[in-house]
Amino acid sequence: MLGEEAYQQALAAKLVEEAQEFLEEVNLNTSDNKEGLMQELADLHEVIDTLMVAYSLDQEKVQDLQSRRRSERGSFESRLKLIWVE
Repeated sequence: MLGEEAYQQALAAKLVEEAQEFLEEVNLNTSDNKEGLMQELADLHEVIDTLMVAYSLDQEKVQDLQSRRRSERGSFESRLKLIWVE
């Protein structure tokens, strides 16, 4: 059984792993079949939800922060790519 810090580190590593698997699925997905993409996103959500519990983060507060940051910085909906930050 992992201690708290080792568990948190393992979850952080799992988040990176799942993000990589999503990217691989994106690169492999040449059809309209979105099942693989949905599965990988579900895995990412699971890890993120577990990370919030592991770090005792309030999901509502995280979502509020996400909304504020979206208002302040914009979202990805405009499809602009950030090149640098000053």
